[in-house]
Amino acid sequence: MLQWLALLLIVAASIFLIYYFYLNKKERVIALTYQDLFQLFVISSGIYAIYSLLITLAFMSTYRIEQYLYLANFGLIYLLVGKVTPVFENKGLPVRRWGVVFALILAAIALMTFVAINSHGEMTGAHRRFD
Repeated sequence: MLQWLALLLIVAASIFLIYYFYLNKKERVIALTYQDLFQLFVISSGIYAIYSLLITLAFMSTYRIEQYLYLANFGLIYLLVGKVTPVFENKGLPVRRWGVVFALILAAIALMTFVAINSHGEMTGAHRRFD
């Protein structure tokens, strides 16, 4: 039951965020301000923390203390994020460079996958994993 509540929470938050940041704007080009990005951060991080507590049932006991660290970290970041303001520069987007880096990352992942597949034989009992 709680998993369904968590799923509904994610769907409701997604619909709200799409409406608030996209459908609600009258301009054709959407320009997000610092305040908009801060609200997006607070909403998405808060939903993630609530989702994590609901899925793991950590609110029923203190056995899963790492789940409460989400709340502590979230509170600390919330307090400290307003102290600094980033400066962005429009340097353009070098599409070719990003494409090459992306291709190199894919090649590295493919190589690691190939090595992992060929580094050992079949694992005992692997065919009965979901029985």
